Formats: sequence, structure tokens, C-alpha cells
Amino acid sequence: MLNYKTQKKLLSIVFFVTFLLAIDTLANQSQSFGNGLISIADSYKSWFDTSLIRDIVFTVTRVFIGFVIASILGILIGLFTGRYVPLLDGLVHILNYLRAITPVALAPFFLVMFGISELSKVLLVAWGAFFPVWINAHLANTALSEEMRASAKLQGLSKTRLFRHFYLPATLGGAYPGARIAIGISFILVYISETLGADYGVGYRLKVAYDTLQLDMMTASLLLLGALGLLSDRLFVYLATQMAPWLKYEKNADNR
Repeated sequence: MLNYKTQKKLLSIVFFVTFLLAIDTLANQSQSFGNGLISIADSYKSWFDTSLIRDIVFTVTRVFIGFVIASILGILIGLFTGRYVPLLDGLVHILNYLRAITPVALAPFFLVMFGISELSKVLLVAWGAFFPVWINAHLANTALSEEMRASAKLQGLSKTRLFRHFYLPATLGGAYPGARIAIGISFILVYISETLGADYGVGYRLKVAYDTLQLDMMTASLLLLGALGLLSDRLFVYLATQMAPWLKYEKNADNR
């Protein structure tokens, strides 16, 4: 009987091989085994010789700026809407209404309002990434019972210490999983924004490959977008748990 660690390694190998076979099949136009992976490697080589680094920099920069804006606003607004629920109930309803509007449908609107510029792309990313962060931060604060709030006040904590040691950790703990969801949404929306008007970016290259029916380049672009999203998530988890140690419990709860 294989132990747990051995079973885990074997399953990981099986999944990885299956993934490679699926990619090879997806990019294989000659129906010969292995040619799909070879054509993808050739696409990366030619892409690297032209604009790969620049495309990655443009895409990651757009995602980073939009995500940071969304996270800051989501945490701050979620803190106040969750803490002052009766007072800001109207604002919560408005935000929930806006949350129901798909950001993809708003992409042409941002394009018309802000033109084919970096601003329109960053704002579209920020719009979509904001709501998962806000709703999780908001719910984390509303989940604090009146008994917990009263207990914290009875300990004689000042408003500043109450904020630092009670409300802020609850808000960040709630926003943490929402931010991880927001990373994935950010990469979806940066692709949408780059297809509507850009000269550089991984999403732009994917759109060009799609228009010219370059199956190997399409697959290479998709794989790169997924890799960037995964690396961004891993980096965010590491930095967040270093800056806010209590988030390590969140990380362990979802098994990374």
C-alpha cells in the first residue's frame, strides 16, 4: 500500500502528463504526437526574438496597477460599509447593483470614455477586481458579532488600538481570499482590454494569433496568461502572509 506522499506525487505526475497531452493535442495540426509541443516551443522562440518581454511587461503592469487600486479601495470601502451597516446601507445596495454588471460589457464603455489608452485598460481591470475584494472585506466586518465588538471595547482599547487590533485584521482577513479571486479576474479583463485596442500585451498577441488562425501561437499565449496568473497568485500569497502573519491561517485553511 502506497503512503500518502507517494500517492500525492504519483497523482501530480499523472495530472502533469495529462496536461501536456492535452496541450499537445490542442496545438497539434499534423496529428503527430509531440509536434504540438514542438510548435509551441518554436512560437515562444520567435516571440522572444521580437516582443515577448515587452508584451509581458505591458500586461503585468496593467494588471498590477489595476489590482492595487482595486485592493486599496475595496479594503477601505469594505471596512466602512461593514462597520457602519445601517448608515451606509444605501451605498451597499448601489455597489451590489454595480457588481451585477459584467465588466466585459463595460469594456466598450471604458474605451469610448477614456480612449485607446493605458488609463482605460487599468480602470477596467480595477473595476472588475474591486468587487471581490470589497464584498469579502464588507462581509468580514458584518460577521463581527455585537458581543465581540462589546468585548473589545470593554478591554479598554482606544479607538486607534481597536481599529488596528480588531477591525483592520478582520477586514484584511476577509479581503485576502477576495483579492486572490481578483487576481484571476484581472487577467481576464486585461485580455479583454488589450483586444479592444493595444499595440503590446499578451492579450493583444493572443487576439492577433486568433485573427490569423495561428493555433500554436494561440496556445502559447493562453499558457503564458495562465502562468502569469499563477505566479501572481503565488507572489501575492507570499507577500500578504509576510506582511500580515495572521493570514497564514487563511492560507493553511485553503491549502494554498
